[in-house]
Amino acid sequence: MTDSAVGMRVGEFEIIRELSRDESGIVYEARDAALGRLVTLRLFPAATKQNSLEIDGLISSAHAAAALDHPNIGVIYQVGQTADGTRFIASVRYDGESLTTSLQKAPRSRGSQCHMLS
Repeated sequence: MTDSAVGMRVGEFEIIRELSRDESGIVYEARDAALGRLVTLRLFPAATKQNSLEIDGLISSAHAAAALDHPNIGVIYQVGQTADGTRFIASVRYDGESLTTSLQKAPRSRGSQCHMLS
C-alpha cells in the first residue's frame, strides 16, 4: 500500500493520513471504526527475502510489548495481515512530534537524550 492507502480500510481501521515512512514500511494515522479511537497503523508491504527478517523482528517485538503493562510502553491493539499479504501493527496514537524530530531540533547531551527515552 502507498499514498493511495489514505481513505482505505485495513481490517477495522480506516486510514486517515500518512505520518512517516522508511525502508520497512509506512506509518499512518487511522481510526478504529469499532471503537472510534485514533491509532497508529504501521503497514509492512508483502515481505521479500531482504526485509522478511526485519519485519518478523518488529512483529515479534510487538507481540512482546503487547504482553507488558507499563506506563512507558505504548499499547499494541492488534497485529495482523491483510488478504494481499500486507502485515500491520495497530498501536496507541500519541500526539506530538516524533523522537527523531525532537532530537534533530536542538543538540542535546547524551544524558538528556537518555532522559527523554526513560
